[in-house]
Formats: sequence, C-alpha cells, structure tokens
Amino acid sequence: MKKEIIIGINIIFFIAICIVGYFYFTKNPTEQTPTTPNTTTTGGVGIVTPSIPTQTEQGTTTEEGKYSSAKIDIKTTSGTVSVLNFYKNPQTRIIDPQGDADITETENYTTIFFPKFESFLITIEDGDIRKVRTEAEADFIKKLGITQEQACSLLVSVSVSRFADENAAGQDYGLSFCPNGIPMPANTGRFLERQQ
Repeated sequence: MKKEIIIGINIIFFIAICIVGYFYFTKNPTEQTPTTPNTTTTGGVGIVTPSIPTQTEQGTTTEEGKYSSAKIDIKTTSGTVSVLNFYKNPQTRIIDPQGDADITETENYTTIFFPKFESFLITIEDGDIRKVRTEAEADFIKKLGITQEQACSLLVSVSVSRFADENAAGQDYGLSFCPNGIPMPANTGRFLERQQ
C-alpha cells in the first residue's frame, strides 16, 4: 500500500513537471521574435552591423534609429551629451550584436563604446603610455566632436594593458584633463626594454 502511494505521488509529480515544462518552453504565438543584426563575413571574420532603423507604430524611432542620425545622444549623470555618430565612420567596427563599437584601433591604443552602459573604454596597448594617453584623448575628442568639458561628463575609462606596462595595468586612470583623472606613472615595462 505504501509503495502504491509513493508511485502515485511520483506520477503526479512527473505530470506536473511536464505541464510546467510545456508552458515554459512553448512560445506564445503573439510574441515577436527579436530581429538580429545583419552579419557579413570578411576573410573568415564575422563583422556585425546594426540593423536598419525602424519606425514603431507610434512613429517614434526605435533604439536602432541612433545608427542613422548625424549625432548620438549619450546619457550622463547630468543630462546628455550629443556626439558625432561614430557608427557612420567607415573605420568604426561593430564588434557584437549589442552594438559595441571599436571606434579607434591603432597599434598603440583602442577606443571602444558600450551602448548598453553608455560608456567608453580607452586602452593603451603599446608605446610611451603618457604620450599615447594624450594622443588617444585628443583622437577621442575629435572623433566625438566634443569639448574636454563635455568629455568629462561622459563615462570614460582609460586603462593600460599588461603588454604596454605591467606595472601600470589594472588601474582606471580616467581622462587626464578631468577632475577624476589620475596621472599615469612613467613607463617601466616593455616600452623601456624596446628603447634600449
């Protein structure tokens, strides 16, 4: 008798899991499937480009619409900053479906934009880290078409790769001309070794 009750409970439990699984894994036919960005392959490397802007039923441009305008509004803690649309720059590479953009890539530094966080990352990859920081910051301001003051209101991290200088790596230096900017140390790593 006890064995039959245990078997009955297990059967009811199994049926309940099947019902929950059915509703969990079946798709509601009224849901729209998300659109995926267009992907092209060049030399075996997939390059992701943002989808074409679309209009919603109310007539407002969706999030994808920012890729077609002349300027992009970047949210800050104190409002917004309008920057030149770097997505339209032929040197900008979209590196994933979220729209993360490699704005600048040189042998000495890279600048990446993360739209999800509305933030920028400048990474010094090689060279005299103080000099490269100055070059990267000037390029950043030029490509975005903004002032230093506007740049200071954006969320920008400036870092040094371990390859460029192991001792300077692991720190967010910020933009040098901003109040939160931290002075970079003198090179102590591979750059000095290569200069000898």
